[in-house]
Amino acid sequence: MVQRAGVAKGTFYLYFKDKYDLVDQIVVHKCLDALKTDWRLLVEKRDAAPMVFTEQVVFLVSCFVDSMEKDRELLALVNRNLLISVKGMLAPDNLDLVPMLDELRESYTQRGHSHQEAVQTLYLIADLVVSVCCNAIVYQQPFSMQEMQPILFASVKKLLN
Repeated sequence: MVQRAGVAKGTFYLYFKDKYDLVDQIVVHKCLDALKTDWRLLVEKRDAAPMVFTEQVVFLVSCFVDSMEKDRELLALVNRNLLISVKGMLAPDNLDLVPMLDELRESYTQRGHSHQEAVQTLYLIADLVVSVCCNAIVYQQPFSMQEMQPILFASVKKLLN
């Protein structure tokens, strides 16, 4: 792999522990790009018409589902590397997402929940959404994404209430 990239093996390991760490970082990077795009769409939609917190989260979930339906290979990687992906996206040093995550956490805590509950709920939603998408989109079982989408959105809403 490093030979094809024209990089010395020693240089490669300055940036990544091994080839698996490289895959993890690529998955996190691609997820962050998608999430930033989805966030921009949400901001535009919110600017056009006010949205309650639950509607905003469901909108982001819907955008994620749409993205994953278009990129099944990425979805399979995200599913395989879920913990790494979510930890990477929620990392406090991820400066691109800090304002978005702060806003989501603040919106949730304003509804009477602790900061810890906000972070745990965001993780739970991410895990649920990725698992359902992977089964429905990549493996196409036990149900199609079309069948699961209304139930997924209703479940996300319940988690937020």
